[in-house]
Parts: sequence; structure tokens; C-alpha cells
Amino acid sequence: MSLHSLIRFVVIFIFILSNIILAQGKVYIVLGSDTGIWDGMGTATYHNYYNLELFTAQGTNTAAVMDETFRNQILDSYGNKLKMTWWMMAGNIFRYAKNNNVPVSNTMTLYLMKKYFGPQIELWGDELSLHYHTFNWTDYNGDGQYFWNQAHNFTETMNDFNYTLAQFLLEEDVFPVSFRSGWHYMDNNWQNYLNKILPYSLHNDYPNVRSSIDEPIDNVYDWSQASSEFVPFHPSPLNYQLAGNSKSWNVRSKYMGSITQDMINKVFLKAKQGTDQLVCGWSHLPEEGFLSEIQQVNNIIHQAAINYPAVKFRYCTAVEAYQYWLHNNDNIKPELLLSDEINGNDVKFLITSNEPIFQMKPFVAVKDKYERYILADCERLSQNSWRTTLSFPKNELGKVGAAITDTAGNLSTKFIKYIPDDNYIDNGDSRYSEIYGNWTTSNNSAWNLDSRITSLNIGDSAKVRWVLNSDYTGVQNIFVQFPQISNFIDTVKFDLIKNGIVDKTIQLPALGNLKKWIYVTTINFVNGENIILEMYAKNTGQNNKVLSADVIKQTAYVRDKQITIKEQYIDAEEISIDDSLRINFEITNTGINELKISNIYSVKGIINILTDLPLFIGGMQKITIPISFIPQTIGSVNDTIIIISDDPINPICKIPFSVLVENYFRIVDNSNSEFYTETGSWFTSVAQAYGLSSRYAYIQTSFNGPSAAFNFLPNRTGLFDVFEIIPVTVNSANNALYKIISDGVLIDSLYLNQNEGSGAWKNIGRYLFTANKPVQIKVIDSGESSTGPVIRADAFKMSLYQETSNTDDINLYEPNQFKLYQNYPNPFNGSTIISWNQKLTGNTLIKIYDVIGNEIAVLVNNNFSAGYHSVNFETSQLSSGIYIYKLQTGNFISNNKMVLLK
Repeated sequence: MSLHSLIRFVVIFIFILSNIILAQGKVYIVLGSDTGIWDGMGTATYHNYYNLELFTAQGTNTAAVMDETFRNQILDSYGNKLKMTWWMMAGNIFRYAKNNNVPVSNTMTLYLMKKYFGPQIELWGDELSLHYHTFNWTDYNGDGQYFWNQAHNFTETMNDFNYTLAQFLLEEDVFPVSFRSGWHYMDNNWQNYLNKILPYSLHNDYPNVRSSIDEPIDNVYDWSQASSEFVPFHPSPLNYQLAGNSKSWNVRSKYMGSITQDMINKVFLKAKQGTDQLVCGWSHLPEEGFLSEIQQVNNIIHQAAINYPAVKFRYCTAVEAYQYWLHNNDNIKPELLLSDEINGNDVKFLITSNEPIFQMKPFVAVKDKYERYILADCERLSQNSWRTTLSFPKNELGKVGAAITDTAGNLSTKFIKYIPDDNYIDNGDSRYSEIYGNWTTSNNSAWNLDSRITSLNIGDSAKVRWVLNSDYTGVQNIFVQFPQISNFIDTVKFDLIKNGIVDKTIQLPALGNLKKWIYVTTINFVNGENIILEMYAKNTGQNNKVLSADVIKQTAYVRDKQITIKEQYIDAEEISIDDSLRINFEITNTGINELKISNIYSVKGIINILTDLPLFIGGMQKITIPISFIPQTIGSVNDTIIIISDDPINPICKIPFSVLVENYFRIVDNSNSEFYTETGSWFTSVAQAYGLSSRYAYIQTSFNGPSAAFNFLPNRTGLFDVFEIIPVTVNSANNALYKIISDGVLIDSLYLNQNEGSGAWKNIGRYLFTANKPVQIKVIDSGESSTGPVIRADAFKMSLYQETSNTDDINLYEPNQFKLYQNYPNPFNGSTIISWNQKLTGNTLIKIYDVIGNEIAVLVNNNFSAGYHSVNFETSQLSSGIYIYKLQTGNFISNNKMVLLK
């Protein structure tokens, strides 16, 4: 072969080889988390209180996944470290939370991730976005019990979704460019709305279909017609599952725990054949196996890369993955301008972009001084400019924000502040200082991770100081918050010092106001003034006290008058048919001038309002309204309380009310000294599951350890279920002795692990008790526990199961129907009891499934006689999460959900 022919051959070979290489596609991997806080979330509770330790405690999944050691283990083909996408849960069930330890309850997950892991998010290039569940407080089956059910359709929660988008933008400067729906739920209305506001979704869950009719309803979705490929598609406006001509994109996603080697091998094969792949793997940050799932997926991907060495894969955020897949090299944010157009006191907003945007119009949200969040619709003025259609009163504006993305998905936001954001000055802030007193750091806090405390012996005093921001001229309110600490001092004093001179002195009661925002004073600020707030206290009592310094809040969102109801939904939970109910609810005037309440009544007239009208509430003051209810029949009861006031924005307030009237029961709480007694050394804990507190004692090694006794005097004869409740715990006695004593006779003794089923009512047994004969339930440290260090006591409940006048005729379990009971404890750690009633003798099958329908275990597969049966489900292998247990006996099929928490 001549030299010329050889050169020609080499050139042709290189050309062919380069075409083969270029024809091969790439794999873009998105690993992310649908991140909510599970600890404290309850679908049967309207106002939940969330434990923030997922973000604040050491040794959590959050801390581990952000650590450089972990990220160094997860590398792509290019040597790049893992980037995570965090879809942060918000809306509805978070919006109405009771937490005072975050600025805005609805945005708590996003706020906490940014506050405690903001530098790591920036370092790794992670993406922060929104995860939204269509929770709706409803009673779809009409039984009178309300739950946070999955809404039947998006329209029911659209207002809340928009409210959440507005708060994410205005409070945290985050607007979703990529999105994952909760439960994989989607319908045409929601998808078509998403098509208008954000470009990228990742919730196609082909081929899964889930349905549910049992409340609380969740995990209802249908992806049976969707694409099985890990290739993005434009959803059809007529069928969100099918490809169509909408502007936005969607792609198949997969739970990380169910990603298999075969699945990823097929992905790499299709990339080798020339089709770029976009794979979304998701899990839940609170799950115990979260980190191992990421590592396992990484191992699977690297094995596929070995199997197909020519195929490259890249770890991306969701937005990056789409941009790579679309071969779009534009990563420059559009230039966004936001300005106000003022006409007297009326304001409209002008929005312009330097390039076409993805949205039909900019997303514009307004926050007014009443802290309402309003979406402002826009009209187009030219190709890339818009004006809001409505005017807003300038004297009521707080903040406005606009968000746009260009056609590549690059996000820009802009804001105008008319009122400064709320200012929180914590004990760790440089503007906080201690004047005198012996101060130490405590992990017990109302805000952030710690507080400062000092013990005040009789005659002792202490003082601290906060330097306030004064770069704004106008009226501002000051609030203070204290941690929940035993023996807190009764009152504290504040001096407001302007330019070195005491302007006013305020005395406030601290007792009963812990872990609440307490109004201190209103200040008329002048820009540049030197303003200091000093807090001090002196113990003039007969016992030693504690003072804590933690956080103050400085806010310019000041109103003339405004009615604020502490509980937007009154859930009185349960009441015995023999009892009457009397409860209080708070009305606060969060304006600085007097508010008039002209009328309060209930729609059905079954709630008695025990106060004289009209009422007048002073500026920044509150009153307590007592109401009563006398049950007439067993079952759920619902009504609505109407409050009419001269609030200029919200003159008519409606408070839904519900209560479950049950058969006869009695509850004894540790705070009830008439029916609760102790032996040994017990202490009060602010942790509680029922009432205002609980009790604990340190476990001993001797048999005669501390004990607590709960005493009942039933007025019925019959079978009673006995329930215990203690706070959520992992450090309590694992072998506490319980004794059930009826009329002085020991009828049962048993040992229980207090850590299992804690935080909820736990059924410990069913017993025959006689009317007017005393019953005592004792919790005893018998010295037989191997873990601890404490034994706990909070409350017991005895609930009538079956009443009788002849104790000889009673049958402990006499089912007349098939019934699958809720497991207990639930949530559980390690083991739980599943019980059922069987009407007929026959084969019974019980299976356990995970949330995506995989069979985990066959728990029961045997013949059972008619009657009541139970089985213990024990597991040490499963990760924390939600599981389904399904009963089938004859033609009867039923399933329930249970929660494993480790």
C-alpha cells in the first residue's frame, strides 16, 4: 500500500470512529429528595408542631449528605462530585403549623436548609426548589372526622399552591424551575397550570397506578399511560401522561430504593445507541436508608459505566440535566427589571426582560403590611414588558417580587421593599450582649440552637442588651421569645433606651408565655437613632428561679387594627358522652389601636359563647373567649364559630369546630394531683404527649425503684381498653413494669418498652372493671431495664369497649364482622401488633408492602377460627418510612398504613 493510500485509510478510519463516538448519547443523572419534616406531622391534626432536628441536630442525614467525605465518594464520569436537587415540602399541612421557632411556618423546610446548610448548598452547586402535596383539610366520606386528605383535584388547593409560591419567592428568594409533585399526583388542570409558570417537571412514575378511598387519603395517582423511557417529553394539554405540544417538560422518575442494575443497564444501552438519557432518582431525606440508597444507586451507575465504557454520565441538578439534555449552552440569567408606577397612593408594577421568557407572563407576588400574600396578574405592553393589571395602595405595601425564567430555564428574581424584612436578633448575634449575671449556654432554646440562661438565687438579678436596627424611619413592633424552661422567673422588665436615655420601661409576665412571641412595645424609629433594648429581672420570691435570653423580633409590619385568631381550626378531639366540654380560644388584636368585637355566635347554635358582647381589645392585646359544648349523641359533631369585628380587612372570621363524642372513657394526666401519685424522685419534663407536661425518674438497679400511679373510678361495668401515652422518646426504660389493679386486687402485670409507640396512645390491654370500684394503673421501675436512663409517665386512658350488667356474660372478643384494626404502636420502632376480627373461620392472608407496592413480607397465611386475632410484626431490616399491611380472608380485603420510625 502506498503512503498516500495509507494516509487516506487512516483519515477515513478516524472519521468513521469519530462519528461512532459522537453518535453515542450521554446519561444525565438527577438525584434528589422530596424533603419534608416527618417528626411532628400528623394528618389527623390541623395545627401540627414540627421537630426541627432533621436540620438542627448533629448526626442527621442532612449533615451527612452535605459533608465533603460523603460527596467525595459519589463521582461521575468527569470526576465531578454529586450535586443534589432538594424539592422542599411546603403548603397546607406546613402552612398552618404552630411552630414559633421559624419566621414563616409554611417555608420552614426551605428556611432551615438555607440557614444551616446554605454554604454547603453553594459549595456543591445543589438546587433548591419546591415539593408540593395537595393536602386538603376535608371530610370526603362524611363521617365527621376531618383529615389532611389528598385533594380530589388540584383546583381544590390551587389557592394554597399560589400562596406557597408567593411565600417561597418573597420570603426565601426561591422560585421553582424544576418541580416534583407530592405522591406523584398530577391532573390535567395542574399540569396545564405548570405549563404556564415553570419549564421542568420530574414526576412521571410509569407504570404505577394507586388509588385509595380510606381516610386519610394519600398516594392517589395514575401513570399507566406515560412514557417508560428516561427521555423528557412535552405533556399533552388533554392528557398529562402523554406527549403533546405544551411548552414545559416532564420525565420519568424512580424511587432510589427501587432502581435496579438491569434498569440502568438499559439506560446506558440506549445512550450507547445514540439517545441521551435523563434519569431522576428520588428518596426522602428523613428516611433511615437515605444515604445508603444514594451510594447503592451510585454503585449501580458505575457498574453500568463499566458495562458500557464509551457512555459518559454526569451528575446534575434537575435544571442542569434538562439544559444538557436539550444541548442548550445558555446559562446566563435574563436581565429582569422591576419598578413601581405611582399615581397618588395607587401603585402598579412594571416588569421588563432583555429576552423572551418561558412564562406567558412574569410571576409577580405582593406582600402587604397585613402580611397577606397576593398574586398580581400582568398584561403585556410589548414583547418583553408587562404591567400589573391591578393597583395596590402604596401605604399598605410591604414587599413585591417578580420571577421569570428564560426559555433555557435560567431564573431571575427582583424585589422592591417598602417595609424592611423582619429582623431577628438571637443570643448568638453580635448585637446581643450581657451586662451582668452569671450566664451560661443552654441547648434548650426557642430560636436557633441554643440560648443563654442564668440561675437567680433569692435576691439575684441579671441583665442583657440587644442593639436594634434603626436604618428605617417608621413605626415598628418589638417581640421577645423565651425557651420552655422549668422554674422560669415570673416577670421580666425591659428598658427602651433612645440615644442613651431611657424612653420607657415595660414589665411583662413570663410565666405561661414560654415558647410564644410576647409583645414588648411599639417604637417610632427615626433613621440613624441609637436604640437599645435591655432586659433584666430580679428574684424577689421565696424560691430560686431561672432567666433565659434567646431572641427578639423587630418588625415594621405594623397595622392599625387586625383580628388574629390563634387557632384557625378548633379540633376538640374527643369527649365522653357523659361529659361537657369547656375550652378557650384566643383572639388577639395585632394592630396598635383598639379593635371592637360586635358579635360571636355558632352557625348551628350548639356551641355556647360564654362572654358578654360587645368586646373591646386594646392595641397588641389579647382576650380569651370561653365556649362550652354539651354532647347529645355519640359521633362526630361539627359547627362553625362566626366572629364579627371592625377589622378593616377581615371583618368576618370563621372558625371551624369539630369534636368526636365517644362512648364512656376517662383520662388521668400526671398533672391531676387528685388522681395521680408517685413514689421516689420524679421530675417534670416540658416534653409531653398529653397535657402540658410529663414526668420522668432516673432508672435504678434495685427492684424498689420509683413508681407512678394513675387512679380511676369508673361509673360503668364492662370491658375497658387501657391506653398509655408518653412523649416521643428513644431514651426511656425498655423493660418498665406495669400493674393493673382493680378494687385492690392485682389482675395483670406486664413489661413494656417505653420507646416503642411513644408519642401516641398505645393499647396495653383489655380488662374487666366494675362500676364504682377503684382502678389503679402503676408504672414501676423494677430495676430490670437495660436501657434508659429514665422511666416516663404522662397519661392513661380507659375506654369502654363493651358495657354489661352481668359480668359473667361478657365475652372478651365477640366479633360480628370482619375488621382490620390500626396497628399499635403506630408509628413503631422494631415491632408492632396487627389485629383483626374474623367473622367466619377460614384462611387468612396478611402481607406487608412498601409505598411503591413491592411485597416485603407474608406475615400470616393460615386458617383462623372466627374471633379476634393478633400477630406481632417485627423487623430490624427495613428502613424508616410508610408501609402498607393488607388483610385478605374470604372475600374480605382491607389494608391500613403504618409508619416505621427508627
